[in-house]
Amino acid sequence: MNQNKLEALRIKAVKKYLEGKNPQVICKELSMSKRWLFKWIKRYKTGKRNWFKEESKTPHTIFYWKTPSKVEKKVITIRRLLQETKISQIGAINIQYQMQTLEEKEIPQIWTINRILKRNNLVSKREKRYQPKGKPYPQFPSRPFKINTLHQFDIVVSSIPERWGLFLCS
Repeated sequence: MNQNKLEALRIKAVKKYLEGKNPQVICKELSMSKRWLFKWIKRYKTGKRNWFKEESKTPHTIFYWKTPSKVEKKVITIRRLLQETKISQIGAINIQYQMQTLEEKEIPQIWTINRILKRNNLVSKREKRYQPKGKPYPQFPSRPFKINTLHQFDIVVSSIPERWGLFLCS
């Protein structure tokens, strides 16, 4: 149906309702739902001149929240400082952690930090993917371990000075 026919149908339906006709009968005659009928009755009661015209479904106002430039500069500064450090993680989670340790008032979410990094071309793809060397990884023997045999373990030392200590990983 074209727009003019639909508008005429809406006017006709509301007129019948105002004459006192049963809503179910009106809906049956016009092959429309009760919901459709009452939507147009409600629009008619608003008193607008063009109540029968279709309204836009887009929001009247669109609010875009922009990250404050001060916060954005702080994120970029921390990222650059982390890149200069030899052993450090430079991702959004670590940037957020560093902002917490500096007791910043406004700490953006991880996805916001990622967007800031992308906007400022600070995201880089890995040059190469991991290529296996052809050496098989060590595997545990199929037999159960014997008592007093040496098992492999790693000693991990934290790279963050505030958290220096030994962690044993088996």
